[in-house]
Amino acid sequence: MERSKSHNFWIGLKTNNCKPSDKVSPYVFYKYGGSGKLRKRKLPLEISFDKWDTKSKNIKKSLWRTFSDEVDKIKDIESKINGVTIDMTSGTLTLENAFNRLLDKSEDGLLVTWINTAPRLTRGAKKKYLSFLSSIESHLPKEYTPLRFTHLQDINSVGFIGETINHKSGLGNGAIDYLKMLDRVSDYAGLKVKKPFKENGYIKASADTDKDSIKFKDVLRGFNDMRTSQDFMAMNFWLYSLSLRGLGGMDICNISEDNIERSGDYNVNDSILPYYPDYWVDKYWTGHLGQKVFHRVKRTKKEKNRKMTILLNLLPSNLLHESLKNILLRTHPQYAYKGKDRLRLFNFMTLKKDEEVPEGKAKWKNLKDTIFPKIKRMIGGGIHLSRHTFIDTGELRLTEQEQVELLGQKTKTKGVHHYQSPHQIKTDLNHIKAIEEYGLMELIIIFFEVGFQKGFTDYKLSLGALKILQKGKLTTFTLEDQLKLEVLQQRIAERPNTRVVKGRVITSQREKSKELLDLENKRIEMHEFEKTDNKEFVSSEMFSLVKPKDVEKLQKEYENMSRHITEFQDSLNQ
Repeated sequence: MERSKSHNFWIGLKTNNCKPSDKVSPYVFYKYGGSGKLRKRKLPLEISFDKWDTKSKNIKKSLWRTFSDEVDKIKDIESKINGVTIDMTSGTLTLENAFNRLLDKSEDGLLVTWINTAPRLTRGAKKKYLSFLSSIESHLPKEYTPLRFTHLQDINSVGFIGETINHKSGLGNGAIDYLKMLDRVSDYAGLKVKKPFKENGYIKASADTDKDSIKFKDVLRGFNDMRTSQDFMAMNFWLYSLSLRGLGGMDICNISEDNIERSGDYNVNDSILPYYPDYWVDKYWTGHLGQKVFHRVKRTKKEKNRKMTILLNLLPSNLLHESLKNILLRTHPQYAYKGKDRLRLFNFMTLKKDEEVPEGKAKWKNLKDTIFPKIKRMIGGGIHLSRHTFIDTGELRLTEQEQVELLGQKTKTKGVHHYQSPHQIKTDLNHIKAIEEYGLMELIIIFFEVGFQKGFTDYKLSLGALKILQKGKLTTFTLEDQLKLEVLQQRIAERPNTRVVKGRVITSQREKSKELLDLENKRIEMHEFEKTDNKEFVSSEMFSLVKPKDVEKLQKEYENMSRHITEFQDSLNQ
């Protein structure tokens, strides 16, 4: 590795005169120029000397698979050396913080300690920063006091702090100055994420300071302001983010079949179909299309056990995903995914196996710089406002804790929130109800019609999708009844009847309780026709986007299907 003429970092051993079986730990060494004092910091790993390659200053290549974690750690440090050297040369980073950044140790410190000892800050700046810090901590719960660098590097904590200071502290427009201070501390201290609040949308531009959410009419005006296919793509991206609880752009980049969970039994080759809660009693929806698909949003490396699980395949989300996949091939073919993964949108990812992908982040930044200004011009705000828009829609119904859950922030609830748990079911239903209340289904109808008439898309809504969207509701039940129904159905699925035959456990479906039967009958009565067990499997394209030439064909299929169902029901009633 080529060294700087002034600040030089490298990895090696304290001595190469060791026995093969001796345990050794590599060090990060530092020297200023050729005659400066040698400084070093020990790496948190240990191997036998015979496994170390003194020439490459890493573990022997033949052993990389066996010691993959150790090799990755060394490579991570090597990748940071150039950036650390540049920052030291510019005077923005002390040697101690340089070592801390390389070894990921700076993130464990207290903000109050750092502010008091930071050589870069004047006495006046320290006084101001400490005053701001005290005010911030006074609005946060005990688990966030005192504030640590870990809080500034964890996306969950950043989200909670940002929402609290912006909306619940009473600081009003002045909140931006407090969050900017936290960003400056993160930057000056040499943390990995230099500006966590700005990067995650909690520090708004001045034009956005009085606007926390995008209203229905704002979106309609945005449709009229779509001038190009790229505008259509940008609006598609914002709507898709909104449909997924305001999911951030970098997280959308990581949607793939590798990061999903499904409800119920399935094979990896099963179709990924849209989810519609009323499918089993709706005459426009037949077949077993009631399976949920969840996207796992992974959190920071230090918070491996935390994740946000988002219902991915609701009908509105499915349609917007399909459209976005199509329009990206036209507007940004250099970034569009063309492989076999049915959920990937982009040919890059920003996170793999809990590790950041610098190349992917760079590509996303380039794409973001194209998308975000277009969104702001059309509707007055960026992608981050989809999160505020989503939560504002349901704030009269949701408890504070439920809002936190929907935003994917740190929850006070203990335990793992599995996708089949009552907790996750309620989160999904709040998700559904927020979509209904905002009017997203109506907006989607208008969006595709405007896009088609302006020539931005070659696709129209199929009859099945259109019929469902026109209802404006995905479930006819109240949140409470739907929650009760799904929990009871889940219990039936998880607790089958069992018997042992010749040493084997044989299972069969447990008899439904009266409560469950009453709820199912209640929903049936709310629809125009009786539930039958003769559900046909139909083409998924009946509920997707289609080319205009296919609309007539699908219309005929619907007519035949409806006639068949009607005849079958009539025979049952005779």
